[in-house]
Amino acid sequence: MTPKDRKTEHLKRLPQLENPATQHHLTPTIRPMTEEDVPIVAALAARCFSESWSENAYRESLSNHLYISLVACQSEKLLGFADVTLVCDIAYLNHIAVLPDCRGKQIASHLLQSLCSELQQRNVIEFTLEVRPSNLSAVALYQKFGFRTQGRRRNFYRKPTEDALILSRQLQPLKPHNDTMEDHE
Repeated sequence: MTPKDRKTEHLKRLPQLENPATQHHLTPTIRPMTEEDVPIVAALAARCFSESWSENAYRESLSNHLYISLVACQSEKLLGFADVTLVCDIAYLNHIAVLPDCRGKQIASHLLQSLCSELQQRNVIEFTLEVRPSNLSAVALYQKFGFRTQGRRRNFYRKPTEDALILSRQLQPLKPHNDTMEDHE
């Protein structure tokens, strides 16, 4: 099967909404990604990213405690997904993607807010990501969530070649760290 055939097959798996154009704001259910979501997530990733993970890579991430993978659904239909990798107390955003017909309807905001909440629960103190400078809507979303530019990775992306902005934000853990001094009498 050629890469073009694979992409066509992936596109057939994407859900169709009745009339998403008439809905300006969707309030999805955000939940952990499941094994059943993997084929649709992989199809969406293939559609949204010039280079994407395989179904097997998403499947393997589900059983790895260093990954958090969430999906946004409405009426049992997957609208988008996001996943992060945890390294100590830092989270790295791997992907965030929304069905093209659902973009501009706050789905990515709901996913990002849910990720931030989950990361705070896990005592993560920094959330970082890379984004194409040309992806103005993504850059604006991240800035709305308090991400700030920390640097640039030259020629990070391919197809087409482009630099990546490195963005990060600090998080306030909800649980106190255990490294405080004990009370002295």
